[in-house]
Amino acid sequence: MAATPASGGWHWKEWGAEFTGTALLLYSLVTARYWTFRAGFDPLAQLAILGTVAAVVGVAVAVSPLGARSGGHLNPALTFGLWLQRVVSTSDLGAYVVAQCAGAVLGVAAARMWGPAIAGRQVNWAVVEPRAPMSPPQLALVEAAAVGAIFVIVFVLLASARYHRWAAPVSGLALVAAVCAAGQLSGAGFNPARVLGSDVMAGALRPEHWIYWVGPMAGAAVAAAVAAGCRRRPVTGKLRHDASIRCWMRCDLPHDRLLPQDRS
Repeated sequence: MAATPASGGWHWKEWGAEFTGTALLLYSLVTARYWTFRAGFDPLAQLAILGTVAAVVGVAVAVSPLGARSGGHLNPALTFGLWLQRVVSTSDLGAYVVAQCAGAVLGVAAARMWGPAIAGRQVNWAVVEPRAPMSPPQLALVEAAAVGAIFVIVFVLLASARYHRWAAPVSGLALVAAVCAAGQLSGAGFNPARVLGSDVMAGALRPEHWIYWVGPMAGAAVAAAVAAGCRRRPVTGKLRHDASIRCWMRCDLPHDRLLPQDRS
């Protein structure tokens, strides 16, 4: 089957799926932060649990109907990396990022249901903070290296017509490993929307906020460049491809791109 190119347009169902999925992810993360604090876990255990929650929820959304619709990116850096490979259209890049950021803010806000402790000093909306005495450029480099390593794996799997279906679970495992490895340095943001949602609800964008945009975006760009250097382009931009659902991304796999009124 010949590849269909990425197509722009008003893809509100896909954008809505990214909004909803990211909201679920952030709600789960803040909730996990709250309950690990209540349970008295030490910071290292909290970090490992939050990384596991992020991986489990991210994979669950990716393989759910939400992920089958939008691709289950839930991260502006992932969408950006796929855009660099011409898998995602420019209009979808912008709309996905807006939807992800808005969903992140809503998800963090929804966790207020657990009470005022969510905004207290110990939980503080699950704000991501550097944990090592490193300069901002060094912290950004840590974020870039971790995200780049994860996305190289994702892009390699998505470039395989045979193994693309493993992209979601393998990326989840890679995320947990990266959080455990880099979390004690940068705090393991890895997702600009995730950091933005917490910072907005905490009331301010901190001076180091840029680290969690520049780092992941740079990591995504490096991963895309590595994939291009290996002459590997994703056969799908979705972490779970469903042939029965319309896909507006560049896709080498069978899929439904016809509207009902277009069918003969």
